[in-house]
Amino acid sequence: MGKQIPNRLIDFTHRTVATEYLDAAHHDPADLDVTLDHLTGVNRWLGGARVIMRHLETCLPTSGKLRVLDVGTGASDIPRAVVVWGTRRRRRVLVSCVDNQRQIASAAAKRSASDDAIHVAVADGLILPFADDTFDVGISSLTLHHFADEPATAFIGELSRVSRHAVIINDLERHPVNYFGARLLAKTVWRGDTYTRHDGPISVLRSFSRAELQRVGEAAGLRNVRVHRHFPYRLALVGRPS
Repeated sequence: MGKQIPNRLIDFTHRTVATEYLDAAHHDPADLDVTLDHLTGVNRWLGGARVIMRHLETCLPTSGKLRVLDVGTGASDIPRAVVVWGTRRRRRVLVSCVDNQRQIASAAAKRSASDDAIHVAVADGLILPFADDTFDVGISSLTLHHFADEPATAFIGELSRVSRHAVIINDLERHPVNYFGARLLAKTVWRGDTYTRHDGPISVLRSFSRAELQRVGEAAGLRNVRVHRHFPYRLALVGRPS
């Protein structure tokens, strides 16, 4: 198992190449379950789900059935929140969720099994198995930072290809306060979670600055690219497919 990066070696001006435990090919099922619970909590209490809902309001047609794609779905908690969001607006929302790790996709499917509006599959976000313009909007949360810059650009471009109206990327902001906040959570809330205790702070260091995310979105060919900052240290890239 890896170790946290010593404070004296941290360079917030560049993205780190340190690896996360969750990127491994296989996980202990019990450890993975705890980690997915913590990721759900992060999205609920630290803005992930709220950020997606806020931008869905402005990006989608005002009526009719909606088709949403969530890439890197993790615990499938945001797709479930999207379905509830649609129900409250009396709109039918169908969400296709994909993750490139079969074990995580299986866990996501179990967590959303009671909702027939959600379908989970294994797929690579860089080679999505869908035709152009299959979905109204493509979303992704806490996934982009797992890619280096060039693959991140390709990831957004592929999400754009299959989306008709908008792409929404929700991720962390690389910032000292965000990093040391994650270190504090690692010593308290996440102290019993081997994965999140390690990956939380590393995720911040692997994330983008606002300017970097803007450049990646533009390089991917999105139109009308905007990067919004949300409390606490969340970034949302929103753009129109080309």
